[in-house]
Amino acid sequence: MPVSMYLLALLVVAIFAAVLLFMIRSDRRGRQRKFDRARSLGFSPFDVDDSDLAEQIVRLHTATSSQQLELLHTFLRTEGELRFLLFDLVDTSDGISVLQEQAIAATSNRLNLPRFSIFPKVVEGGKLSKWGNRFLEKLFERRGGLIEIPNHPRFNERYFLVASNPTPVLEFLTPYRLSLLSGEPYQSIEAGGNILTYAQFSFQRASPSRAANLEANLAQARNLYQIFLPD
Repeated sequence: MPVSMYLLALLVVAIFAAVLLFMIRSDRRGRQRKFDRARSLGFSPFDVDDSDLAEQIVRLHTATSSQQLELLHTFLRTEGELRFLLFDLVDTSDGISVLQEQAIAATSNRLNLPRFSIFPKVVEGGKLSKWGNRFLEKLFERRGGLIEIPNHPRFNERYFLVASNPTPVLEFLTPYRLSLLSGEPYQSIEAGGNILTYAQFSFQRASPSRAANLEANLAQARNLYQIFLPD
């Protein structure tokens, strides 16, 4: 092999190694930052393999049979009988796609929720938002279970509601609950049985830091738990 080709090969290997090292260090720093933020809010590392929480959350978020969902970076906070699980949700069916980062699940035996999903509409952005919302609407319609809430235009303006069995959901989502839900923009909620999951899509404004975002998300997950408690 000519010396020039040998040096070029060494250069390519060196560049690849440097990029790989950078990615590893960045991933470690990212995990450490998540650990520090979680610990600052009273969360502790939690192995979901030792509980059925992961299976419940994956079941709530699985939309198609081709998805292979997994929870990463899981942390637990306990408040009496109420437990909060902090997690990243990824789809590993074709590489690794991050679906939600630092979402929060709230689980309690006091909850008895019908199965439903709430997904945010984009309410700003002109024609682009209208096209995006129309695409999502058609997608939900093909999956079945898209519900319009009678006499509650504020909620309909901000959210899609999806449920395969609409009757118990419409009975559960009273005007009072809908009014409280409508006051918070861009939240994604999955609910069923004794668990709900919450994630915030920050399309409008960002908090000063990720730590502030996480603290706000925890507060809203706790608020949703109160809203969804049985009457």
